[in-house]
Amino acid sequence: MQPERMADIRNGSVFRGSVGNDTVISTAAGFQFGKMKPTDWQINNASTSHKSLTEGRRADQVKHESQTAAKTAEKTSYLTQSDVTKKLVQRMQDTEQWKSELLRAIQDLIAETDLLLSQKRRLEKALAASEVPLHITTECLKNRERRQNSDSVEDNVEIALFKVTGCQTYMPSEDFSNFLTKLLLHLY
Repeated sequence: MQPERMADIRNGSVFRGSVGNDTVISTAAGFQFGKMKPTDWQINNASTSHKSLTEGRRADQVKHESQTAAKTAEKTSYLTQSDVTKKLVQRMQDTEQWKSELLRAIQDLIAETDLLLSQKRRLEKALAASEVPLHITTECLKNRERRQNSDSVEDNVEIALFKVTGCQTYMPSEDFSNFLTKLLLHLY
């Protein structure tokens, strides 16, 4: 130990504690708590008061900053929520519009399909109704083709028979029945 400190301990030196309390070590009476002088007490009290005021100001400052941060966060949350709500409402309106457009398109497709089915039924009836006259007309044309030199004449009757078959002029390789059959198959 240093000689100065030894002298302080023998004379009853004052040491500061960690919480600001002063203790006196007296060699005569062992360890005991000593009383402070009024000036020391005033200095200690002023120091403690100053620390309390400083910490109080700091606490008020932290409280004010916290309140400001909370208000800012609340305002930001409100604005964000408002923006998201607007976007969701717009999205819902867009979705409803798309839904109505799709429903309208589906109804149009159903109407078009119904129209095509009715046309298909009409074609099937026309095909069924034309089979017998077409068969008779084809037989008549075959009989006319078998005619010999002077009997082979292209007259009004033959021209009318060609018009009835129709396919001889426009589609030489197919007859009218095959044409209607293919048309019906295409509609499926």
